[in-house]
Amino acid sequence: MKSFKGYLKEAAGGADYEPAIVMGYYSIQGLEVPSAEQLGINPKDYNMVLKDKSLKTAGENIAKSILSKVGKKQQAQQLGRGTYPLTPFWKSFGATNTTPKTDLMIGNSRISLKIGPAQLMSGGRAESVATFNAALRSPTVKNTITKDPLVKSILSDFDKFVERGLTKGGTVDDYIKGSKAGKDKIIKEGNIAHKQMIEKLNQLFDKSNDFKLSFAREAMTGTEKFGIKAPATAHYFLVGDKSGSKVSYHAMTENSYVQKVADLMKVSVRFKSSQQELKKQKTGKYNYWSVVGLVVNKMEDTAKQVKEEIILNGQWNFSLTEEQINENIFKIAYQRIKDFIFNLIKSVKDWIVQKVENLIEFISAEPVIQVTGLDEDVVWPN
Repeated sequence: MKSFKGYLKEAAGGADYEPAIVMGYYSIQGLEVPSAEQLGINPKDYNMVLKDKSLKTAGENIAKSILSKVGKKQQAQQLGRGTYPLTPFWKSFGATNTTPKTDLMIGNSRISLKIGPAQLMSGGRAESVATFNAALRSPTVKNTITKDPLVKSILSDFDKFVERGLTKGGTVDDYIKGSKAGKDKIIKEGNIAHKQMIEKLNQLFDKSNDFKLSFAREAMTGTEKFGIKAPATAHYFLVGDKSGSKVSYHAMTENSYVQKVADLMKVSVRFKSSQQELKKQKTGKYNYWSVVGLVVNKMEDTAKQVKEEIILNGQWNFSLTEEQINENIFKIAYQRIKDFIFNLIKSVKDWIVQKVENLIEFISAEPVIQVTGLDEDVVWPN
């Protein structure tokens, strides 16, 4: 039986909305929803949408909002969990990640979906070098900064990235800032290289807005990675909230939107790790490797997040006093937190009514619930 805490942990993530939107595209038109196999959906995910009323409704709401843009009675599929061939250019850097940028395909519309916490990219050395070089050969960048010493320095720093390592015991953080700090030379030097890379990439973004835009666009679309005509290359950005009530849809050729995303993105260069397992037993040692990530800037708090969204959407009223502005921001932020708590309570209620045993478990559960992620959400511009 699924536990109370397990139920809460299984709340829908961004990828869970992909099958919900594909299935919702058919249901809102009164069409028969094809089988999981026909839609490219994992049967487990297909059944999850059928059982989760809130997820099903959100998928239908999002599908309804973009129906006029993608057209009626088209073929819809989920692509986000498949793998697709890479271009010779991409493979020339040793990159092997074949995960598509396209999450949904409706008719000829290849769509990247962003709901809740998300990132533009998170790639190891080869993937990051390929993305960097793809941005350099963009028509707007080519022959402008390619001979800049900073570019040469960054390419040199990529050689200091760790492609694969294994701790002697304990996590990577233990060797960076924990009890074993400084005791692993590879991790120590790699961490220094990561910090240098963040600084230099930001310098290059500041020096060349064209490079920043090209870097962001490649991370968003995968054009050089898969090819302009490949199904895996995303042509549209679909941004929404988890209720499906706030949705925006943008073409990747929309420079003003790509600029908004590029201005909000933050470079993250760090170690990624996973615990080693031998014969299905965890050893306490961790595999680790260097990655470059691009995420939309994390807001310091909900109020600041709301303020920046209002500005981006052109809704800022400069005639208001500071007191009135703060009051409006507080009201919106309060409503968001209220909505979060309401949805949490609804999830608990839905779980409790499934069977009597669930009610007994809930009543006897220790008060160990923690609300996380409120300060970690990334905000995608509308």
